[in-house]
Amino acid sequence: MAWSSDFSSCLWTFPLKLLLVVCVAWRHLASGNILFQPSNNDHATIRLKMDDPNGVGPPQTIVLQVETRIMEKLGLSKGEIARYEAHTRYPKDPWLEDAGLLLVAINPMTTSVTLHQIFPTSDFGAYRDFRWTLESILPGRIVVLASVHDGSLQLDPVRKYLESLGSHWSTQYLFRDSWAWVFVKGGQTLGDVIIPNSQSMQFCSSPVKLSVEMPKNWYEEARVKNGEEVPNDWAKCPGWVQLAEAHKRAVFCSTYDGFSSLCSCERPFTLLAEPRQNKTEQWREDIPIVVITGGRTRYLYRLLENIGQQDDVRKDLILLVSDGALKDVSLLAEVLGIQVMIHRPEGKGPARVSRNLRFALFSALKRFPEADKFIIMEDDLVLSPDFYSYMQQTGWLLEHDPTLYCVSGFNHLSYPHTSFDSTRLYRVDSYPSYGWMTSRAVLRDLLPKWLPSNVTHDWDHFVSSDIIRRNRECVVPDVNRSYHGGATGLHLSASYATEKDFLNRTYNTENDVSLMNLTRILQSEYETEMDDLLAHAHSFDLDEFLEGRVHTEPGEVYALFVHQKDTSDNLSFRAAGDILNIWNRDARDAHQFTWRFTYNNATVLFVGVPASKYSKHMKPGTDVFYVEEDYIHILNMEDLHSRFKVPIRTHLQSPYFRMGYQNVSLAKYSRNDTIPT
Repeated sequence: MAWSSDFSSCLWTFPLKLLLVVCVAWRHLASGNILFQPSNNDHATIRLKMDDPNGVGPPQTIVLQVETRIMEKLGLSKGEIARYEAHTRYPKDPWLEDAGLLLVAINPMTTSVTLHQIFPTSDFGAYRDFRWTLESILPGRIVVLASVHDGSLQLDPVRKYLESLGSHWSTQYLFRDSWAWVFVKGGQTLGDVIIPNSQSMQFCSSPVKLSVEMPKNWYEEARVKNGEEVPNDWAKCPGWVQLAEAHKRAVFCSTYDGFSSLCSCERPFTLLAEPRQNKTEQWREDIPIVVITGGRTRYLYRLLENIGQQDDVRKDLILLVSDGALKDVSLLAEVLGIQVMIHRPEGKGPARVSRNLRFALFSALKRFPEADKFIIMEDDLVLSPDFYSYMQQTGWLLEHDPTLYCVSGFNHLSYPHTSFDSTRLYRVDSYPSYGWMTSRAVLRDLLPKWLPSNVTHDWDHFVSSDIIRRNRECVVPDVNRSYHGGATGLHLSASYATEKDFLNRTYNTENDVSLMNLTRILQSEYETEMDDLLAHAHSFDLDEFLEGRVHTEPGEVYALFVHQKDTSDNLSFRAAGDILNIWNRDARDAHQFTWRFTYNNATVLFVGVPASKYSKHMKPGTDVFYVEEDYIHILNMEDLHSRFKVPIRTHLQSPYFRMGYQNVSLAKYSRNDTIPT
């Protein structure tokens, strides 16, 4: 069996620090605006001459007045920026679009492609999805890995893993090298070649041309992984003998990759079909689970695996709703014995997702006429082992407090340094996200008001709008019970922002957690507790807080009074959140304009002044945290800087390859030379 192809990785790029300043500045050229307008004389003036990036207009000059403190915070100096006085054309984010590492899996028995995807591994956090997918490919598959433009910048966390699979060049693959690797999963490397980019980052190496031939007996050595043999015929697996859907499972596993436990020969994943004889202590009622999917089938399967590991969940409680007729989704549902409904797509983008959810909720009301509550999920979630138990326990609150309309498994202010107590709950004026529960009564009120498909909208913002929420609140945990496990999605890309705001989270890993006394979450008791906390709270020293020196004592309560006039006024909160390195895209998950979380085992409250009813606890002479409107530029620049802060290295700075025990100079190789394994 022979297999060959060409891989190219050539695309223009540009100096890193020029990007940080010029990329933002260009947006302001047409109107003659400046990037920052300082309120004092503490600034540097920088003159940048720029060519039109589209190659159309004449060069133009822009003068930027940048506050010195901004430049210092970003690690930039006037001299450094001036050296890049623009004399270069550049496209927008040149190596990011459709760039990364191409991963192809091939079933050698059928010669069909079972997986084909480009992972943007030059972006923050994309390596997680890449590694998870690579790990889930079945042993014996032929795997092809090739660079597309560039996939090196964020690859460090998985380089050693790739080396352990047999790659010779994964640890030496640098910016815009051309690299291709073909191997058998669980077996030998068939070809691994690289053409190094031995010039600066404005250049790219030549395309790789790689041809491999399959050796004899290659499959036999790859059939054993972790002591489990993978037979030629899955239907003969000892673990499949009692499975009614064994044939469908074999067809699915022969056709698709990324579903390792589903295709396990000895321990194939199944969902519980019958109720357990002994219910757990937390069980109160059967709560159906509605899962909506748009075809990200590997994510969907991971979620179904998580659901199947929850106590008291059976397959008849799961309703899967597919946005369009998707063959792999339908076949997966058949293999697992799950009810699946296919929705004819309506609308585009967010509206399409919203209409699919609406159809799913209507279907759930009809399919489960006895159910009083429903859990709703999208296909790219990861769940804590006690997610269903958490919903079982909090269901009592929806029955006894009409000022609540949902329970969510995710808290936007929950980070490793801000959440410690898996039993604690909060009330928030927010929308549900990443796995949530509501009641039949709320759905009956909500669904007739749902927006049509020709109105662009996000369902979560719509659900939290005043017409739906009507001042009701949602319950969230201190420690998350779910998180967004997808590197990409409709509103997410593999990026620094995604890494910081969504993937860098903590979530509960305990199986059996009994939540706090739920009566403390009832409206009257919760607000009394908030008053009591603020009455005894210590105030932060604003000067120390601005410098990032936040000192707290375990068990104490601290309050920061933050300027906020109304819902739209959230800049001061965003700035305070930036200092504590928590969610600061907007003022989300507040209770009465007050944000409550744990910080180093102390209770911290940010109180919006004068918007919050708790402003009354501000003592005379207390300073209010406030930032000027131009602070928005600091936040934007920090995000931009962090987004591209990875050092870009080519073999111009590293002109040697480590080959065995020797450093081999690349000087003797031309840019067209392939360095073989």
